[in-house]
Amino acid sequence: MLTIAVIGPTWLKRRIHEAFAMFPNITMHYFETNDISELMPNVVHALRQAHCILFTHRAYEQSVREQRQLPIPTYYVPLKGGCIYEAYFQLVQQQKITTLSVDGMELAYLTQPLTQMNQACTTAAVTYHLTNEAETVKAHLIHCHHLKHGVMTCSHYVAQELQARGITVVLLKPTIEDVVVLIERILLSTDERRQKEHQIVLGKIEVHSQTLLNKSFKSQSLKKYKVDRIVANFADELNGYLLPTTTLQYNFICHRGEFERITEGYKVLPVLRDIFQIEQAIICCGVGFGMTIQAAAAHADIALTQAQQHKTTCAFIVTEQRNVFGPITVDAPVVYSLTNTRINDKQAYQLEKVRAYVQKNERTIFTSNDVALVLQITVRTANRLLTQWVDANYIDIHGVERVNRKGRPRQYYTFVDV
Repeated sequence: MLTIAVIGPTWLKRRIHEAFAMFPNITMHYFETNDISELMPNVVHALRQAHCILFTHRAYEQSVREQRQLPIPTYYVPLKGGCIYEAYFQLVQQQKITTLSVDGMELAYLTQPLTQMNQACTTAAVTYHLTNEAETVKAHLIHCHHLKHGVMTCSHYVAQELQARGITVVLLKPTIEDVVVLIERILLSTDERRQKEHQIVLGKIEVHSQTLLNKSFKSQSLKKYKVDRIVANFADELNGYLLPTTTLQYNFICHRGEFERITEGYKVLPVLRDIFQIEQAIICCGVGFGMTIQAAAAHADIALTQAQQHKTTCAFIVTEQRNVFGPITVDAPVVYSLTNTRINDKQAYQLEKVRAYVQKNERTIFTSNDVALVLQITVRTANRLLTQWVDANYIDIHGVERVNRKGRPRQYYTFVDV
């Protein structure tokens, strides 16, 4: 699994996390750096954990390159025209804008969005990159000449200073789409990625439809023909091969690069939706990765078992490292490892689903009511699961709730590795 270290300010952390949430096959570590002088300690930590480093500003990357040569690839998120729409909308909500003072962006990226919005604004370009303290102070002084106009800046320090003077200012933030495009480019450029491109992918699809089997021979044949065509077209999209087995069971084989292109990084599997539109049935799909056909087939069997246990239309993926992605449905997939031997596969999935819920809500503790809500089970069943997870040393008891009412106090739990 590719590990990327992201170095950027606190105010961009949420947006970067939202972009990386679309790529469950990437592990991301965010190092908060609000000042250029704090870069190097975080870079040292990043070198120990990541395959590459992504800076949220070009100024950060330039500053690091001037100080030392890094042994791993580095990238930065460029500010492009997309962020202008968001920034300009925030400005015009506060006051009428006739002149813009901008830093951190090339003038060419600024002109086109304003032209498309038919906004006749005079722009005062300050400087493209704020790579050091001197340029930041210079940008601040130039912005101060536009007390009655709007300012767009990529520097949090400049924004704070201008706001203290009463100047209308907004921060330029890269859009999620810009970050996603950059992540895709990183995936295609890494050595590890190029090696994985040629891994073998073997998938197994099962359509469980009792109503289809009970229909007349003519109706059954017509429906099966339509499903056969959908799966065959899916195999063609993958530039792979279809291996039909028994009735309403299909195997396909392709390369990993093609599979990730069609599934948009394991987020969607169009063949499930297309079959479901033809026949309202439970469709299970298991996909396995491996360097050999035997390894891929073994992982596909494990993934198919996971999908069958889920009892809904979904797909699971087992990678060459025995990591599981799934379920691939409308919701974002959960990632967990098959190396957990103290609990079964279903409980491992439930545990990671609770972990994802806790992380999404930026919490460190949770209760049995939270577990019951996330897993859609009763509180009694949730308490039984929590007891097993405590015994397996995956979670720990954090404390007990103080209550001023009748009834038993609730226990708070936390993950051991938090």
